Amino acid sequence: MTTFRALRALYWLHDHRHQSVPALPAEVVPPEDARAVYDELVAQGAIANTLSSNGSPEGSFDFFLTPDGHVQARNARDTYRHELALRRVLECRSAVSGPNRTPLQRADFSGELTDEEIRDATHYLVAIGLCNGSKNGNGEFFHVEITPQGRAAARRPQLIDENSAPAGHVTNVSNDNYGTLTIGNQVIGGQGHNVTANVTQGASLDDVLRAIDRLRSEVEAAPGIDDDARSELLEDIDTLAAKAPKRGLDWVKTALLPLAAHLATAAGQAFADKALAIGSIII
Repeated sequence: MTTFRALRALYWLHDHRHQSVPALPAEVVPPEDARAVYDELVAQGAIANTLSSNGSPEGSFDFFLTPDGHVQARNARDTYRHELALRRVLECRSAVSGPNRTPLQRADFSGELTDEEIRDATHYLVAIGLCNGSKNGNGEFFHVEITPQGRAAARRPQLIDENSAPAGHVTNVSNDNYGTLTIGNQVIGGQGHNVTANVTQGASLDDVLRAIDRLRSEVEAAPGIDDDARSELLEDIDTLAAKAPKRGLDWVKTALLPLAAHLATAAGQAFADKALAIGSIII
């Protein structure tokens, strides 16, 4: 699962793909986020593991694309601007058009967003329910409001449009329309589906993070959970997902146990079972 920070890095690295880059420009990735982006890109095989100790907690590292990383960086060139436009629209505090609109930030290291890119992003966001829009006679929106779901999506580091992820090698991950996630030959969650497991090959970190993100979405949308309890659960899940690329799969498997206990208490045993099922695919 690629974050927006990593997508920005891949887009920029494509232009410097024949270099060993010691640091990303601050306008692309702030220095305080560089290690997290490095760990994420190493985990998905996009850059070489060049980490070495230099006496500091973070160590020293650079960003050198692997062969698979060249594919991912090239794909990022096709998807980054779309994802950037989606995020910039959703970052507006309320309306993006009309008399009370919030100014939209168009500037970016990749170039200023165009009217067409903003228009396409707005239509997409309305179509998936992250914005509400009112159209005029020619089919264009004259007023757009960001929904609460849209504001929540803008706060998350994950991509708003999952199809923007710059895939390299093919992974055996599929999603159906019932909220299930299939990894290898295991089905996790979903309406009317039992959790089953017969896994002969461990899941990758990317697979596990995708399953955790799906679990988060289900917790966020589920009825009947106390608002304060839901906020705490989402914070726990976000913390786990943020630390996973740096700490690895063994840590994730252990961290899923207290999360499952919290889910059982605050959201019900069905959600706890889904968290435990994610842990079961880590071998």
